[in-house]
Amino acid sequence: MRSRTSFFNRTIFLKTLTRFWPLWAGYFVLWVLIEPMQFLRRPYIADFQNAISLGQSGVLETAAIGGVILGFGMAALSAMAVWSYLYSARACHGTACLPVRREAVWCSAALAGIAPVVAANALVALLTGLAAASAGCCYPVYLLQWFAIVTLIYLFFFGFAALCAQLTGSVLVLPLVYAVLNFVAVAVEAMVRAICAAFVYGMTYRNLSLTWLSPAVELMDVLHPYPALSEPDAAGNTVVTGYCFNGWGTLGIYAGVGVLLLLAALLLYRRRRMETAGDVVAVKPLKPVFRWCMALGCGLVLSVLMNEILYGFHYATRTQNFLWTLLFLLLGAFVGWFASEMLMKKSFRVFTSRRGWALYGVCCLVILGLMLGMKADLFGYERRVPAPERVASVSVFGNGEYVLLEEPQSVAMVTALHESVVAHKETHLALSERGYDGGWTEGTGSYSLLLEYHLKDGGTLTRNYTLWYVPGASDSGDVPLLQTVLNCPEAIRDRKATDYPITAATVLEGQVSSWLPAAECARLSGYDSAEDYLLFELSGYTRREAMEWSEEERREHLVDALIGNAWNFDEYERWSKYGTYLEPDYEALFAADGRTLKADGIYLPYSYLLTADEALEVYNTCVVPEIDEGALGRVWIITDEAYRREVCAASLSVTVRLREEDLPQDTPAAVPVPVPQPATREGSAGDGYYYRTFTTTPTRSSLRTNAWLSAHGVTLYTYAELG
Repeated sequence: MRSRTSFFNRTIFLKTLTRFWPLWAGYFVLWVLIEPMQFLRRPYIADFQNAISLGQSGVLETAAIGGVILGFGMAALSAMAVWSYLYSARACHGTACLPVRREAVWCSAALAGIAPVVAANALVALLTGLAAASAGCCYPVYLLQWFAIVTLIYLFFFGFAALCAQLTGSVLVLPLVYAVLNFVAVAVEAMVRAICAAFVYGMTYRNLSLTWLSPAVELMDVLHPYPALSEPDAAGNTVVTGYCFNGWGTLGIYAGVGVLLLLAALLLYRRRRMETAGDVVAVKPLKPVFRWCMALGCGLVLSVLMNEILYGFHYATRTQNFLWTLLFLLLGAFVGWFASEMLMKKSFRVFTSRRGWALYGVCCLVILGLMLGMKADLFGYERRVPAPERVASVSVFGNGEYVLLEEPQSVAMVTALHESVVAHKETHLALSERGYDGGWTEGTGSYSLLLEYHLKDGGTLTRNYTLWYVPGASDSGDVPLLQTVLNCPEAIRDRKATDYPITAATVLEGQVSSWLPAAECARLSGYDSAEDYLLFELSGYTRREAMEWSEEERREHLVDALIGNAWNFDEYERWSKYGTYLEPDYEALFAADGRTLKADGIYLPYSYLLTADEALEVYNTCVVPEIDEGALGRVWIITDEAYRREVCAASLSVTVRLREEDLPQDTPAAVPVPVPQPATREGSAGDGYYYRTFTTTPTRSSLRTNAWLSAHGVTLYTYAELG
């Protein structure tokens, strides 16, 4: 009779199940508290028109997020449990003496780590269906999807943990290796970027590119978003009817990788030396790898840690930053190298080995070579500027302003700016190290620039710069060029685009807020004097209160009102004896009688209200055409004299009132945010509508808008005219 190879042993399987039953029971209880209980805790869900879609989104949400978190943790605990005999010399030798093939021992243990979790997932899905039915909902398809998602996620993580279990002979090292390998790519890239940002021009922390090598991070990113399915109801309103999970391809790949990892773990187990129980590294060829990983990892960690502790790094020159970083990398590598030797040899006598010192020297040379290569830009990181034809879109964050550009001519402007910044690298770095010492021309300063390219091949390229601007300097053209990019036609359209309709049916009112001479504010508001406008209109006092003040109290209230409202009360040399608000120069503020305010040169805020028809007229006939022409919607990051002469100290806003169906589809139907309504306007702030406000700033170039405002009694002043 022919013998056959068995890959399963029933006794080992059952013994493993019964020995670690509290672990499987704990996993089951956690899922019961998370999934079925959400429906028992929310019986009111049946009162919502979209109760089914709410339940569906909740099921997919817990599958995508809870599945990764619980699957990640449970896989490590299961691997530690079912292969715990590998980490005790007595248990390991006893298992090896059993009359059972290694393949059968390993497969029985692996099945014991998978089967109870799969059974628990199935039972949780069944209980969730019963709980949902009790709340008035029923969607078995989504519960089947939940079961498949969490099971496939667990299969991958368990395969990962199974492989890690064969790499070490210590039960304490297993979870560390498992966690490190899951996050090492993201952690290393983040630390490298952190230490290189101090001396590599343009380095930024944004958009880590190696997240796909960190499974836990990548799964969180790709599984969570899922689009809504909608259809019109009987009234014609769009109603969400369900959600579509699009991560099956990703999950299938990860589950397949998990199976391959299980096979790799089986192959390692077949060749594993059982006497390695208790060793930190159980696979001999991996010992040099462990040593180098410890050295480089400790070097990175120490460098980043000391960079944060010794915040003086940020005030040092780039060369000093480089030397400090190199020093701590070498010190950390020393700690990691010889600590790994101690762990593997189980002895503190590791400093007498010439070979160990020689290999550590090689490690130092590798670190030094990599650091010098990055500082000299041998890898081309600093010089890399994508060709415009390779760019699908680019996000520009310039000194607080943001635009997304896609048109070829706009992208070409950004790449030209990028090339100019790279060409002027030494100028910007020299000014950054020098800092502002007060001796430069007025207007000198630093400006932030973050470029985020989205390439047509699916990749991204991100650079972060600090640009310096010195008026009149020949090599200070990058900041004006950035301002030009931010004001290109596409940028203006992107900045001023609205995702809600501005029509006769939605416009509620308009408003022009402007800075005017104090006397003009008083006249337009119907007050006899600037003092009355300040006290009663802007500060909210009543005339009855004013009648009870002494002359000194009245003057103090007027000064407080000026401090809180006047445009130019910070001109210390004119209105203050000592350059502080504590001692106002009353003689400069008031006439000889000590009561009448010298209103000349004082500018106060004033608001003109526009009717809905007026607001719609100025928006359609003036604002929209001038945005298309570039006369409106521009921004100035250089606030020089040209800016002061061009920009008006005013703003024009149009408020719209929207119904829920007018909102963009990605806007959540939250509680309406009311806009304060003038007493002369009809409508309630709590009327169930949603409010949005469009705002723009007039300039001297917006001739149509300015002419319309002037015809309707609105006076505009530029910042230069305000002094």
